[in-house]
Amino acid sequence: MSPQKSSSVQVASPAFIFTRTGNPFVDSGLAALCILANKKEPSEITLDDLKAQIDYITRLYSGKGWRDAFHGQLFPNAELVNPASKDGPGQYRAALAQYLEQVTPGPGRGNCISCGQRDGIPVEKTRVPLLGSGKLVNFFPAGSQGERFCPNCILAVQFMPLSIEKVGKPLMLHTMKWKIQLAYARKIVGEARRREAAKQQGLVDTGQKKPAGVNAVYAAIEDILNDERVAVEDISNLAAPLRFYHFSNYNQGPEMDMYDIPSAVFEFLTEVHRSRSKDEWRRVVARGFRKKKKRENEEGLFKTTPNMVYQRLTKGESILYYFLAGEFKVIGDWNLVSLYLRKVRRMDEKQIETIRRVADRYLEFSKETGSIKRITQLHWAKSYRDFRSALLRVQEELTRRKGESLLTFDEYVLDLAPEGGASWQETRDLLLFRIYEKGASWLSGKKSELEQLASNEAELEEQT
Repeated sequence: MSPQKSSSVQVASPAFIFTRTGNPFVDSGLAALCILANKKEPSEITLDDLKAQIDYITRLYSGKGWRDAFHGQLFPNAELVNPASKDGPGQYRAALAQYLEQVTPGPGRGNCISCGQRDGIPVEKTRVPLLGSGKLVNFFPAGSQGERFCPNCILAVQFMPLSIEKVGKPLMLHTMKWKIQLAYARKIVGEARRREAAKQQGLVDTGQKKPAGVNAVYAAIEDILNDERVAVEDISNLAAPLRFYHFSNYNQGPEMDMYDIPSAVFEFLTEVHRSRSKDEWRRVVARGFRKKKKRENEEGLFKTTPNMVYQRLTKGESILYYFLAGEFKVIGDWNLVSLYLRKVRRMDEKQIETIRRVADRYLEFSKETGSIKRITQLHWAKSYRDFRSALLRVQEELTRRKGESLLTFDEYVLDLAPEGGASWQETRDLLLFRIYEKGASWLSGKKSELEQLASNEAELEEQT
């Protein structure tokens, strides 16, 4: 009896037309296509879905408002806007039909710089924004007239206008968290459909000017967090860095600004959005607008002026100053501030607890003496030397009077000044926040003294 030959069954990989690529223009288009076709993943898109939605966008983009958006900002010299095209919509439809005939399934290998699964053909900024002109061969590798994108990816990019907003110029999100990418596209596609029903054409316009791009970014994040499909998701599954591209694709003078939102900031905003501190956070943000005129309101500033809280969050700078509302009052509570410290500033619990305890002891000392002198000294500190002097004086007086200590050497070095005083202002603001929050009722009885000290300080400032 001869031995049986072993056989292995090879299961073919499932074929698909699209998959996420990591290219922002392609992935943004795929997100819009998924929403239009009512699919969860690009791999679920069928050839029939693609044909139906190509028919939809060629009809939609034929309107004047969309053609105006294509000109310069998105696809300059495309058939829809090229004066040499006698039948722009017809020629655009024919071009997409030609790409459709060349669509092939994956997975595979190829030189497409987006998906890498098929061979590409050289295209320029007429098909994919910011690729440069085909005539400028030095812009492309090996002197070729364009960069290589496969027909599948080129078609995906054509849906991208339905997943971007206009903030003076187009604003586009890209993230590797597909639920977030879909939520952003869902909002914009929904608004585009409402505009279409109202006989309005063109990109979904936020009404904001180009300088207010950072405000539009955080408004988009809030819209994403309001999405019911995102709201049920565990926060740990959502945390991811977000990148917003604020661009134009003009033949002359194309522009590109990027807003990178760290995953820590997005996680913080998510937790705030789901907490009781949402309204307090809005008050903190409102302090980030700089009014040039008394009559300017928050809504007007939101459309024209970058918000300092948003800018500093994006740049990784401290925003603790904005939790202090002036007149020795605070916005929010220690829980909100602690959340910010843990999520965004990456402070550990020991450091946060030490700062809280030192602030409570500082306030307790001031109450015992019946004087606000040391609090105001901390409040008006202009340098690390002033800050350190305020702490040392309380330390000395506590030691002399009661034989007690405000804080230990290790607590000061490791928790209050871990960077050798480089972040003294942030620590000062934290101490003041806790003092003003916990001592609000006692400090209210010292209002006249506070006002007098503030007045004296203002006079000293004018003299110097």
